[in-house]
Amino acid sequence: MRIQLMIGIIIACIRVSQPFVTQQRHKSSSLQKDTMVPMLIDGRNFRRLQSSMVSEKIITECCPSEDRIIHPLGGRSIDGKLLELYRDHRTFQRFQERRCKDDVQDKPCKWVDREYHTASRCVQKYNHVYALVKNFNVTEPYRLDFIRVKSGCSCEIDFTLARESVGLWLK
Repeated sequence: MRIQLMIGIIIACIRVSQPFVTQQRHKSSSLQKDTMVPMLIDGRNFRRLQSSMVSEKIITECCPSEDRIIHPLGGRSIDGKLLELYRDHRTFQRFQERRCKDDVQDKPCKWVDREYHTASRCVQKYNHVYALVKNFNVTEPYRLDFIRVKSGCSCEIDFTLARESVGLWLK
């Protein structure tokens, strides 16, 4: 008798609150309170609800970048020397590169305060990775050394320019 009463109450709550859950899907606080309702209905519905919450998340970057795989013939060493990468008819070296998108590189950063907007710019960053290389145009054996690879786009603010443009240095 008690079990039948509990099941009846749960079904009544589910019927009453189900439209509320679908309407409030964008508000995470009310959604967290009502996560038991879809879980009681069916575990699969709950998983679908969770995946739809994740897909609605929007992420935007201050300085957007793009990933790509590159197969360079050469590269730069840590000290700036030009290096030739090992390659033959069956073998070539691949690297993942993350570069600034063309429309943002050396342009002012998004989402920066108006006061610093003109003093900001998106700058290409680099990392060094191991590769099988030799010095360019030299007959020597190949060796394992570092080459420079693009690793992301970052926002830099020159505060001296920002202060001059706002007039903080002038009294």
